[in-house]
Amino acid sequence: MAITLYVGGKSVYAKKEKSSDKYELDPTFEAAALASEEHQSHLREFLNDRDTERAAKKRKMEQAGRERAGFGA
Repeated sequence: MAITLYVGGKSVYAKKEKSSDKYELDPTFEAAALASEEHQSHLREFLNDRDTERAAKKRKMEQAGRERAGFGA
């Protein structure tokens, strides 16, 4: 990665990119990272679904409470 530092609009430091600055991911590490990302995606989906179900259940209970209060009056 090339880096240039500017102070007062003037370049005061520059570092050019070297071929050794580039890197390659280990295929095993890359596969593990992709699997982890997929797992996290499934976990987020599960948690979102659970939150949606809980919110729906809460709304139903609140509605039932209001209906009971309306019938008791």
